[in-house]
Amino acid sequence: MINKKLNLNLYFSTLFLFILFGCKDSNDAVQPKNTGENIVSFEKGEYVVYAITKINFLVSGKKDTNQFYIKEQVSDTLNLGNENVTKLIRYKKDKITDKTWAIDSVWYMYKSKNQLVKVENNVKFVKLIYPVQSNQKWNGNVLNNLDAQNYQTRNFGSKYLISNEIKDTVFTNSLTVIQNDSLPINLLNRNYSVEIFADNMGLIYKEYQIYTYDQSAIGSFKISTGTRYIQKYLSYGKE
Repeated sequence: MINKKLNLNLYFSTLFLFILFGCKDSNDAVQPKNTGENIVSFEKGEYVVYAITKINFLVSGKKDTNQFYIKEQVSDTLNLGNENVTKLIRYKKDKITDKTWAIDSVWYMYKSKNQLVKVENNVKFVKLIYPVQSNQKWNGNVLNNLDAQNYQTRNFGSKYLISNEIKDTVFTNSLTVIQNDSLPINLLNRNYSVEIFADNMGLIYKEYQIYTYDQSAIGSFKISTGTRYIQKYLSYGKE
């Protein structure tokens, strides 16, 4: 009799553990894999406003700083050959308080096979490779005549904070693309560029640093000449 009770207790204990650990809640269902297809939006009328800071380092030792704003808006989609090409109208103004924008330039973007291509000032760049994942590498200049430039993705799916003059914004699903990084450390110059994207928003941050260092103070990394460019997400809208 005692053995029967022990066996029965063991049975119910095992059944309880099976129910507790063997059954998954519906909320724990396997989520679709994020392939990065939604990183860039192609919806007409959507726009992102960026705050731009461009610093030129002069031979005299002085710095020339220029600040302005760019509004990049999705316009029409054109069928050119085998590609659906989306037109991007870029507007510019010098102060955030200015009421009107002036057209600055027209860029384009399209998806071709497994690539996101952006045409900036008539030069094609392969911005992303699909499906997106961390530690991907490719030549971003494969469609133009510039020297090969190896892009590499990092931190796919991570949070990213943008702090600007309006407010702080946390993007929950971002992707960093290192476009150029002069590593190991170069005592003569610095050439670094990065773009950061967020789901359904596209580009939220861009920076490049192109410096030559003062050779009279080797190892101090004192900038002799060069440029630092920072493009930072400011706001989003749709018209």
